[in-house]
Amino acid sequence: MLLFGVGTRVLWVVAANVTTELVQTFVTLILSRRMLPVLRFRMREIQWRRAWELASFEAWNLLTNIAYRLRELIIMLILNRWASPEAAVWSVGILGRRQIEAWLAGMAGPLVPVVTGMHAIGAGASCCGSYC
Repeated sequence: MLLFGVGTRVLWVVAANVTTELVQTFVTLILSRRMLPVLRFRMREIQWRRAWELASFEAWNLLTNIAYRLRELIIMLILNRWASPEAAVWSVGILGRRQIEAWLAGMAGPLVPVVTGMHAIGAGASCCGSYC
């Protein structure tokens, strides 16, 4: 709605997209808590030693995700600053790809811990048999 109500400049395309993603995140959070009340955050139940192990294990994944997001955002910022109005067309065109990637990530997300666990215990053959 923000996109059609305000305009199609690249700035408003980005603002509309960020707003949509925030709304989607909050709706998912609210619905998840209603379906599974155990999802409430409790600071006292954090196992800090285990959290450090997990954080160090996921460090490369975090760096990869940051680099990917920066690559996508920097293009839009550069186009917004120095490009012609045709950049808005590119920005609108890339929204479809981003939505498809978000949809596929949502579908593949539950499989990542399973595959990572199978790899961690050395069950590579089972992993390959399940998904190849």
